[in-house]
Amino acid sequence: MTIRLRHCVALLAALCLAGGAAYGQTAYGSINGTVADASESVIPGAAVTLTNVGTQGQTDVETNANGYYVFINVVPGTYSLSVTAEGFSRAVEPEFTLNVNQTRTHDFALAVGAVTETIEVVAEAALLQQSTSELGTAITEEAVKDLPLNGRNYSQLLTLTPGATPVSTAQGNAGGTSFNAPVALPGSSFALPSINGAWNRSNMNMLDGVINHWFFGQSWAVLPIVDAVQEFKVQSHNDKAEYGGVLGGVINLVYHIS
Repeated sequence: MTIRLRHCVALLAALCLAGGAAYGQTAYGSINGTVADASESVIPGAAVTLTNVGTQGQTDVETNANGYYVFINVVPGTYSLSVTAEGFSRAVEPEFTLNVNQTRTHDFALAVGAVTETIEVVAEAALLQQSTSELGTAITEEAVKDLPLNGRNYSQLLTLTPGATPVSTAQGNAGGTSFNAPVALPGSSFALPSINGAWNRSNMNMLDGVINHWFFGQSWAVLPIVDAVQEFKVQSHNDKAEYGGVLGGVINLVYHIS
C-alpha cells in the first residue's frame, strides 16, 4: 500500500468516526430534570423511565444525589416519562415531542403514597428555556409535506422561522447550470435566508448530524429528499462548541429512521 493510499484510507476512517460523533452532538436531543417531593426536597435514587411512544423502546436512569437525571443522545420523536421511588406514588408525564437537537427539562414533584398509585403530570409550556440558551424553530413533517413547494425544495420553508429573511427567492432559477445544479431542480427556486441579520452565506446545513454543506455556493451539498424528511430546525443562536465556526444560522435536518 502506497503512502498516499494509506493517507486516503486514514482520512476516510477519520471522517466516518467524526460523522458518527457529530450525529450524537447535533441531531439527537436530550431530556433532563429534577425529582423532588412536595416539600421540594430532592429524591436521590428515583427510577426514571423514558418511553418512545412510536417504538415502545424504553431507557432507564436513576437520579443522582442531587435528585437530577438526564437522558442524552435521544432520537427526535414522541416520548413519555415515568418516575418511581420508594414511599411515593408513581408519576407519569404523557406524550410530548422532542425536536431535533432540542434540550427539554421536565421536573417532577412526587406525592407520598404507594408505588401502585399513579399520578399523571400535566405539563405546561415552559416560559423560559432552562437548559440551553439556543434559539431555534422546528418545522415539522406535516408542514414539509402539506405546504406547497416549487420543485419539492424544502428550503422554501426556511422563512417560516422568525428572523429568517429571504435575500432572493429566485437564486435557483438558472435552469440547472453547474453552479446551481447541486442545490435545486432545474427551473425551481430555493431560499438562502439571512438569519437574524447575519450574512446569508454564513449559514451551515446539517443532515442527520453530518455536515451537508456546499462551501463554494454556501448551500447544501445534496438536496434533501422531501419524502424522507422527519423535521428540520433553523437554529439562530448557539453557544455550543460544535457550532463554533458558524456565524449565521444552522439548518439542522433529520430523516426518518427506518
